[in-house]
Amino acid sequence: MRADQAGVLWKRWRLLENRELYDLETDPLQQNNVIDQHPEIVSKLRERLAIWWDRVGKTANEAQRIIIGTEYENPTKLSATEWLDVFIDQQRQILSGQQKSGYWLIDVAHAGNYDIELRRWPKETNGAISGTLPDGTGKALPINQASLYLTGHNHMSIGEKRAYQFEGLSKQVRNEDKAIVFTMNLKKGPTALHTWFKGRDNTMLSAYYVYIRKK
Repeated sequence: MRADQAGVLWKRWRLLENRELYDLETDPLQQNNVIDQHPEIVSKLRERLAIWWDRVGKTANEAQRIIIGTEYENPTKLSATEWLDVFIDQQRQILSGQQKSGYWLIDVAHAGNYDIELRRWPKETNGAISGTLPDGTGKALPINQASLYLTGHNHMSIGEKRAYQFEGLSKQVRNEDKAIVFTMNLKKGPTALHTWFKGRDNTMLSAYYVYIRKK
């Protein structure tokens, strides 16, 4: 991340990537870039951006691990917005079944048995992994296998070449399945969580949502 990739919100204004300015009061869909019309607003927002970046710039690109297995949050919900390197941060990407693959850096607070629940849709929607949402919206995908692996290795090299060779880390997905749950004994400390949904016609993506519960 760089400073010019950030967004600044102030009152009715949004400065995006240091090159676009939107008036959210009159243009909530952010379709009209007015950066040339309000130089005084742009100057103020750029000043605030510089102050913020001076404070956080040195650590902005350090990976932050998600802590699981504490008494403060159990289960822990992970989503594709928190994937490392590549991520999905818009609901339309979820609805269209965008085939991207990412992973989570996690830190296991306490060793023990954990249920790791892989989903395509958020739990509250009650949607099936390979189907649409119950109201018919969203794209169905021909997913018939779910896999996971805990390691520090390169994500895609595992997903394409190795993950499905590990006994106990893959399960079949039936049409009616809304989640696939793996129960694993996790050691205390940092690791990386890799997931995949794989199917016919070369379908391959990571689980958009994962719920982890210490038993």
